[in-house]
Amino acid sequence: MRVIQLTDLHLLATAELALHGYNTHDGLKRVIDFIVFNNGLGCDAVLVTGDVSQDGSLASYYLALQQLERIGLPIVYIHGNHDNKQHMDTVFTRSTLVRPIIELASDTWQLITVDTVQGGDDSGWVTSEEKNRIEQEIIKYKGKNIALIMHHHPVPVGTPLVDDCMLRNSSEIVAICHAHVMVKALICGHAHRAFSQMANQCLIEVCPATCFQWLKWTKTIRTEDKQGFKLLAFADNYGSTVCYV
Repeated sequence: MRVIQLTDLHLLATAELALHGYNTHDGLKRVIDFIVFNNGLGCDAVLVTGDVSQDGSLASYYLALQQLERIGLPIVYIHGNHDNKQHMDTVFTRSTLVRPIIELASDTWQLITVDTVQGGDDSGWVTSEEKNRIEQEIIKYKGKNIALIMHHHPVPVGTPLVDDCMLRNSSEIVAICHAHVMVKALICGHAHRAFSQMANQCLIEVCPATCFQWLKWTKTIRTEDKQGFKLLAFADNYGSTVCYV
């Protein structure tokens, strides 16, 4: 199973608006153009890991879905801290390409989402109820490798601007990864840069944004004009490739 991961689109209500000097719609379109030109890069689905919108407007989700549907692959998505969950669900669930996460699976892999979004706060938090659900899901799929999918990054990536609003109870999620050897990957976005780090048997990976990247070590709004995504490969082992266009 091969999956395209897109994250942090940060679209606005019209295709002409800019965020920090970047036309985020144009950035997404460039990424989608590359994927379509390369026939979907041999992938089976698209995984969108949040912050599809910057302003939460219905219009921004319609713009995003128009681009995502061009790929022609099943779409699985989660929410980010900038997303309006109701607006996003209203628009995305109308698409015949949108699928539940449970369908993004293979004989040897199961993907499980983790809700890290807390209303009105840029940082992430996983509730006790959510942690219990995750552990129950892991046990349910005993015998398969598990990848946890979430928006907020759980470990510092070396960018203080976003490390200040990462997952605040990250140690509890990392502890779940340590306790269950079948959890082989933890996949997220939010940080606007590529990053990976091993936590025992689990590889923690952050996907670059489709709009722009934050400069490493920055504490203020300083950006890099690069639009990126990841190719995720779930086979006997897990592997990924960072791509920029």
